[in-house]
Amino acid sequence: MSNKNYAFGKTNFILLAIGLAIIIIGFILMSGGATTDEAFNPAIFDARHIKVAPVITFLGFVSIIVAIVYKPKDKEMRSKEMSSKEMSSKEVSNKEMSSKEKSSKEVSRKEMSSKEISNRK
Repeated sequence: MSNKNYAFGKTNFILLAIGLAIIIIGFILMSGGATTDEAFNPAIFDARHIKVAPVITFLGFVSIIVAIVYKPKDKEMRSKEMSSKEMSSKEVSNKEMSSKEKSSKEVSRKEMSSKEISNRK
């Protein structure tokens, strides 16, 4: 099989699974303590339901965002980065060369224009 270039690596999927598990735990902590028509259950206002569970759920969502943004550092990525850096350095040197050529052409144009002005006098 050929090695395909996926958007996420193994680490990203592991972090996504961990974040999903944290969210599920947060929702489980929020459940429970139901009130019926006949009886009021004050357990629905416990700190676990009101404070702890939403914080855990929020941390789960944050961990999923981190898993999406996380960029793994492996050997293939490093080799790709090195080749891209080499390519960019070559492009920069080519741009520098072209800018030097442009500046030399501008100098020669200025010299020609100053000669034409002196010839007109």
